[in-house]
Amino acid sequence: MLRFILRFKVDYWFTLSTFLFFSFFYTHVFAVSLPAQAQFYMKDEKTFRTIKTCPLFAEVSGQIKRVAEIPAKQAIFLSGEILPDKESDKKFTEQLTVQFGNSSGFIAKHCFDLNPAIPINHISLLNAQQGYFITTHKVRIYRAANEQAEVLAELMADLRYPYINLIQNDGQDWYRVQFGDQSGYIAADEVKKDSGIAVLTYHHLLKDEENRHFRRTSTTTSVAAFEKQMALLTQLGYQTITLHELEDYLNGKSNFSNKLIAITFDDGLESVYRYAYPILKKYGLNATIFAISSRVKYSLPEWNPDDLQFITKDQYLEMQDRMDIQSHTHFLHRFLEDQPIILRRSFHNMLVDFRRSIQVLKQFNPNVRYLAYPYGSYTSLAKKAARMAGFQLAFSTQIGRVNFGDDRYQLKRIYLLKEDNEQRIMQKLNADYR
Repeated sequence: MLRFILRFKVDYWFTLSTFLFFSFFYTHVFAVSLPAQAQFYMKDEKTFRTIKTCPLFAEVSGQIKRVAEIPAKQAIFLSGEILPDKESDKKFTEQLTVQFGNSSGFIAKHCFDLNPAIPINHISLLNAQQGYFITTHKVRIYRAANEQAEVLAELMADLRYPYINLIQNDGQDWYRVQFGDQSGYIAADEVKKDSGIAVLTYHHLLKDEENRHFRRTSTTTSVAAFEKQMALLTQLGYQTITLHELEDYLNGKSNFSNKLIAITFDDGLESVYRYAYPILKKYGLNATIFAISSRVKYSLPEWNPDDLQFITKDQYLEMQDRMDIQSHTHFLHRFLEDQPIILRRSFHNMLVDFRRSIQVLKQFNPNVRYLAYPYGSYTSLAKKAARMAGFQLAFSTQIGRVNFGDDRYQLKRIYLLKEDNEQRIMQKLNADYR
């Protein structure tokens, strides 16, 4: 087992969370893995010059990937070093950390001339992010906004990289980015503007032969159609992210790849446990259930496909490996005079309801942070109450993707319906779908 010591400069902005990816996987030339528990030793931050072209690795959407190449003779600001305390742990050593995107990456120590250090101005552009772009192929980061400038690094394909601003130079658009705590520039026509992340919405699932009462209900999906949709998403290379990761995307934290989706189920119906959960496990996908907390059951009645039955406490607990539990309110999921009752409730009434829902759901999930409005309906008072109750994100049923900079209390989602064929699904996943 490795043992490391953490030492920071007081005024340095990295935190331990920057390095938590080491606790999951450590991928290098021989794909070795670090122990599950690790701490880190930080030397004084200095800038050194590369002596050869070397790869940079980083955690991207939960996986360690080769994310960039740094050419020879580049001055790079290094933020830390891993040092072992046992001879047997030498295979885990000789790695230095470098700022990459919204977090950090790591690079082999032998890539640098470590004597002497080079004086250089490093920058911190935290909270200055304006958005993301997507790399579709290897692209160069230049030290100035022209293609004759020195190349600081090259980014790999399939990255969602944060940018600081968009500038023009000699009639050409350039993204200004931060790499290795230095400013760099990427030609805008070499990358694709990020179009956000699709959050898919489902409610109820039934087998075709047992669906007698909900055939004309658009929110009821056939089990066969749902499995085909999950298989297609997997085949297309999509990776599911949690709503916590979606929040990080909106906050400009962590690094993300291109093909990402989130999957949600409103109401908390037992059919999600019976049918959706095994399919999600089969394809290695995750999802969130927005549960009506007043309808959580504590005993399991006999299955009746002709009725809407709700998931039990034990079923919720069983699904925690794939399902996150969040709020769909407590008593506000109903109508009053053909109108969602949430549209008629006072701020105080909604605030009390939201807090009650959080309290009930904490027996399944201590981090209840997200809300789906009943029937997708909300008012300005509902948004204010959601924020005051402690929700960090709130979702409507308005059609669209979640983009960096969106109002966090009226986020959009996309329905995939049972009659959607492959072409229609591809259209809905397209950036232009509204």
